Amino acid sequence: MEFANFAVSTLATGIDDTVGTLDVASGHGARFPAADFWIAVADASDPGGTGEVMLCTSRSTDTLTVTRGQDDTAGVAHSAGEVVQLVAPATFYRNEPFATFPGLKPPDTAHADDEEWLVDTTSPPTGWAWANQGGATLQAGKRRLALAVPASASLVYRGLMHAAPATDFSAATLLTPTFRNQLSGNHQDQSIGILWGTVATPTRIDIMRMSTNAAGQLIMSAATLTNYTTFTTAHALRSLYTAAYPLWARVTWDATAETTLFQFTVDPAAELWETVASGIAGPGAGADPAFFGPLAMDEGNVARVVAFGPVRVNWTPDYTPA
Repeated sequence: MEFANFAVSTLATGIDDTVGTLDVASGHGARFPAADFWIAVADASDPGGTGEVMLCTSRSTDTLTVTRGQDDTAGVAHSAGEVVQLVAPATFYRNEPFATFPGLKPPDTAHADDEEWLVDTTSPPTGWAWANQGGATLQAGKRRLALAVPASASLVYRGLMHAAPATDFSAATLLTPTFRNQLSGNHQDQSIGILWGTVATPTRIDIMRMSTNAAGQLIMSAATLTNYTTFTTAHALRSLYTAAYPLWARVTWDATAETTLFQFTVDPAAELWETVASGIAGPGAGADPAFFGPLAMDEGNVARVVAFGPVRVNWTPDYTPA
């Protein structure tokens, strides 16, 4: 997708609800990229009632070729003078295919068995399954899924789990933060991790989680649970901005070194990943993880929620972590 600052104009002439081209005001076409960008067209006096999101596939001077009715909007007629503005629609943050983000897609020659799930449905794809303990629930939202676990005296979790191979693999997911103060008792922890043992009774879980602290700051941290009851190590901590924006989280298992790497980024296009924890040793020689995926856990009578967008798995990661 392409972007430009102050890319805004008006419709030169009205259009019906199906036409595939539109003209912006004379001379304003240069404000927009040449191709591959999103626009919103709406009456400025009532954008919520008349708005339509379109995907512009190409531009010739002041004429835009568009695909109508995108991002859950319908193709409707628009009058001359309505606003035409370049936008980053909700789908870009919630469910854009990883292939559009260079930092998340596979190498130029993709592995045939790499997987991507866009989270358009609550039904997991082949190879994935919901793991549930303690009455945890799945809440389907707009282009994302929320895994919720209740407050419990014992540790419980819900996760989207995939069996892990005895080889290298990497999994990334889009986390969309919803800020809640820790003191309110409603935590919004969002995690990705790997498990040893069985889904029903893991012997160990390594996680990287995004959460908020008492000051309302966004925190990225990595930790290890052993015997499924105790956090044994807090490997690293990153305090981020308090503004709500999406973060991409990635877990990588090195089968040769038998170690875990946790990273996140706010700018996947730049392929700049920050390491939260690296070289986390597995539980023993030859002990490959059994499962991995996004998950939510309760750790002591406080409900937890994890919300995530698309999940991307590289079964043979061959990028160099930043």
